[in-house]
Amino acid sequence: MIKRRLMLKYEGRDPNFFEVFIDDPDTNFKLELRQEDEDQPIWTCAIRKDEYQSIKVEETVEQSSKPGCSGSKHFVDKHQVQLIEKVTIVGTILDKFLVKRFINQESYNRIRALSTSQEQMRELYSGPLKAGTTCKDIFYKILVKNLPYLIADLERKK
Repeated sequence: MIKRRLMLKYEGRDPNFFEVFIDDPDTNFKLELRQEDEDQPIWTCAIRKDEYQSIKVEETVEQSSKPGCSGSKHFVDKHQVQLIEKVTIVGTILDKFLVKRFINQESYNRIRALSTSQEQMRELYSGPLKAGTTCKDIFYKILVKNLPYLIADLERKK
């Protein structure tokens, strides 16, 4: 039996998050968060089967990068200097940020025009990555997908 609806009850305790695990999905799926007795969702996320991956590197770095880990900095903040030095896939990051609307076309063009990846990364850190954990989480996922060995290496160095 597959449950289509699941009631989550927030009791005002820390940490303030829920985790949902889905092992090897065989179809696309959609997650929605709704207030009780409301028709409109307050949050929706469509996840395609191909986008949901179990990457072994994610498991090795998972503990330090979870935004919900109390008392610890986000992986992206903790390794800012190393990420600025070593990440060269800024175009890929900018493309995802534009699609997710973390940046607008003007910011995208301005950052792309910078001459080095280090300058581009510094601009990301002074702009969208300052905005909050959602953007940092997406950034982290892009890094895990595209630069898994760098992420694993940074995690080992703690």
